[in-house]
Amino acid sequence: MTESRARLKKIIVPAFGVIAALVIISAPSFANNDIQQWGIDWFVGTDTYMRMVNVQNWFQGLLQNGAWYDNFTPKTNWPHGDTLHWTRPLDILLAGGALILAPVVGLKSGFYLWAIAISPVLAGVAMVVLFWATRPLLDHRGHAALAVFIALMPITRNYFYAARPDHHSLILLLFATVLALMLRMVMRSKPDVDQLYAPTLAILAGVACGVGLWVSVESLVTLLFALLALGLFWLVQGSNARLNDLRWLLWGLALSTTAALMIERPPGEWLSAVEYDRLSIPHWTLAAALALAGEGLWRLSKLAPQLYANWPGRLGLGIATAAVPAMVMAVLFVEFYQGPFGAAMDPRLAGLWLGRIQEVQHLFSDDQHATARAVLTLGPLVFMGFWLWLIRAEITPEKRNAIWLLGLGVALLVPLTLYQIRWAAYLGFVLAIPWAALTERLYDWRGGPMVGPAPGTPVFRVPLVAFVFLSPILITSAMVLSMPDDEDAKSASCKWSDLTPVLLQMGEKAGRPLVVMSRIHEGPEMLYRTGYRVIGTPYHRNTDGILDTFYTFADLDLNRARSIVQRRQVDVVAMCRDTAEERAYLKVEGNTLTRLMVDENPPNWMKKVPLPTEIEEKFHLYTVVRQP
Repeated sequence: MTESRARLKKIIVPAFGVIAALVIISAPSFANNDIQQWGIDWFVGTDTYMRMVNVQNWFQGLLQNGAWYDNFTPKTNWPHGDTLHWTRPLDILLAGGALILAPVVGLKSGFYLWAIAISPVLAGVAMVVLFWATRPLLDHRGHAALAVFIALMPITRNYFYAARPDHHSLILLLFATVLALMLRMVMRSKPDVDQLYAPTLAILAGVACGVGLWVSVESLVTLLFALLALGLFWLVQGSNARLNDLRWLLWGLALSTTAALMIERPPGEWLSAVEYDRLSIPHWTLAAALALAGEGLWRLSKLAPQLYANWPGRLGLGIATAAVPAMVMAVLFVEFYQGPFGAAMDPRLAGLWLGRIQEVQHLFSDDQHATARAVLTLGPLVFMGFWLWLIRAEITPEKRNAIWLLGLGVALLVPLTLYQIRWAAYLGFVLAIPWAALTERLYDWRGGPMVGPAPGTPVFRVPLVAFVFLSPILITSAMVLSMPDDEDAKSASCKWSDLTPVLLQMGEKAGRPLVVMSRIHEGPEMLYRTGYRVIGTPYHRNTDGILDTFYTFADLDLNRARSIVQRRQVDVVAMCRDTAEERAYLKVEGNTLTRLMVDENPPNWMKKVPLPTEIEEKFHLYTVVRQP
């Protein structure tokens, strides 16, 4: 009976941790929407609306004419349309979940409900994967803490929000999978015996890296982490098993990338499509070159083992081997080294659009809350150091390998996080593990004064555990509350569902779908809710749509604005009042179209549309007067 209870406890305690974590992850999405919003289609963020438009259009085309490869969105960048850089994996997951729910709630509601749930579900899967990986490090108490700490890491949590069907949640799940497989690989007690002839973990890690590249080329960082880890372990330890792991990981990468390329693109594009922001032949070439280089390094170890006898020899061979795929890419696809945005984005968008997106800002940006955000993001580094100090006399070879792997993750991801906030999401998974390990260690701490019956309970144990759990949140909360309100940072939050009936009524009166111009971050939701045509959307491939939107609203030449509106066949101009984007446009001195709309003094080719009293203070809505 005692053993059964112990086994049950090992399941129930982590399960409660996962449930608590999912509540922490999901609560902000619902807290930021009143109860009336819950019964209608609403999502968190701009990209989510575009994702739902994209997946439903693709799925409809797939059912009607088998258009698996179609990635064209005709209703954005009107009248030209646009092709997003997003790929198919998340669409497949969304459609699959909707089909499962369809017999119960219908296909439309199935898409909606699954879109709300998918990111927290992926977060839960990531937690379970890390539970498996950290069994040599953590018990059931540590696993419960691990789940909660993943949910408390700020940027990590944001990407897993409920009602955020965004590919970043899938990218992070794949990173967590690679991290988990790497931990299990390096913690094998007898690597030369256990791993030399059992490359399953390495192959799976390579497949996860390849699927990550398919989801987004951002996963090149995940691949870099895996290659650096195995390369450094081989360099330091000289174990053939580590080199064999590297070899099989690269073959898993190459094979999965090959399959992904064939699934994502039609046969005519397998060897011809060159796109650096979406899986294409350059990424397959990189994977193939890496696999062949890794195989060559392995074969050479059999032919000339004396070259691998000491670390300088291994270092030289490793550098020479890495140089081969690097030179292949430099010769065939030199733009690869500019990065996905550098190679694929018009440089004019850097200042107008990309530089304003929060996730690509520096961790210590000009935002007054940057310091508080940095404390919450980097604070667990202190706990990692404290944990290492506490266990310094208990470190086994297996645990040492895990520590070195986590340390490498920190060394790689902290500089990236300082450079761009988005990488903090990856760092959150790495730091949550030692944070949980410290908490578990403190559960068993027997130091300091004792109270109660023998053997007694340490007086400071509960306060220490509470401090480790809550201190980053309490400290950052105190910092934020002590800061004065930043009026410039406040932004309106319009419910476009309130304006949708007005727009649909206008379309019915016109007898056709309208062409609506709005600011670029408003376009996807308007497209989702109305099915109308829009111009600007916040994606770098829609260069013309972004530039035309900017020139229309911010250019002092109203003739240019009118020319764009007419060329784009715009019927209606709709905007949310008092947004950060509006305030940015108003900083341009003079009578821009934005200034005239805010002052309700539009040019003679625009006419104000009366709105219902309850929303007239929230939106600008104007029709365009056509030339006879």
